[in-house]
Amino acid sequence: ARRPGRTLAAPPAVLAPVEKTISAIGAITAPTVEHVDTILRRLAATATAGGTRMVDLAAVELTDRDVLLHLATPAHLPGPWTGSADGYHWQIPAGTAPDQIGPPGDDQPAPYPLLATIGTGEAGQVWLLNLEGLQVTIDGDPLYAADLARYLVAEIACNPWSTGSVVDCVGVGTELAGLNPDRVRVHDTRWDATDDPIGEALLGAVRTVDRCAD
Repeated sequence: ARRPGRTLAAPPAVLAPVEKTISAIGAITAPTVEHVDTILRRLAATATAGGTRMVDLAAVELTDRDVLLHLATPAHLPGPWTGSADGYHWQIPAGTAPDQIGPPGDDQPAPYPLLATIGTGEAGQVWLLNLEGLQVTIDGDPLYAADLARYLVAEIACNPWSTGSVVDCVGVGTELAGLNPDRVRVHDTRWDATDDPIGEALLGAVRTVDRCAD
């Protein structure tokens, strides 16, 4: 919406680390993000077609050669996946054609909407943690902790598999309100009856349970 001749406004200083990350690795990781999204959706489509449950995913590890799924509970995946003896770790080559993983599943929702990057390993592998169902505490230096919290919110706001997710930020990440208003909602640390994020979350959970019962 920038008018001709006007410069872009600089982001707030507190968002500088996020902007640097997006500028430095955003274009490089975009194909990887799309590939992971495709793999997981096709895995979900396979489970849907076979009437089986999705695996209990804990984390995803991306290397130069492979995509590895680390599970919270053991499971069995069909080929081309190869797994460890205990059933907790499954991998496929990064270049595996999507059609070998499962059907397209064009209407298949993303199975893990709160999958977010948490860092890289010593060998350069990228780690994504499945935040859904977890109680995650970010501790340590307050400045770094706030930066990581903002980064996780920014990931959920932008990841293609997080469509439909809503993040309520209470006292942190207020700078991200305009990043994706459909997914990010910010609140003051003091709220009233007109802005009650906990009450809204509970109401949404009750409605979901009622829909499942129906």
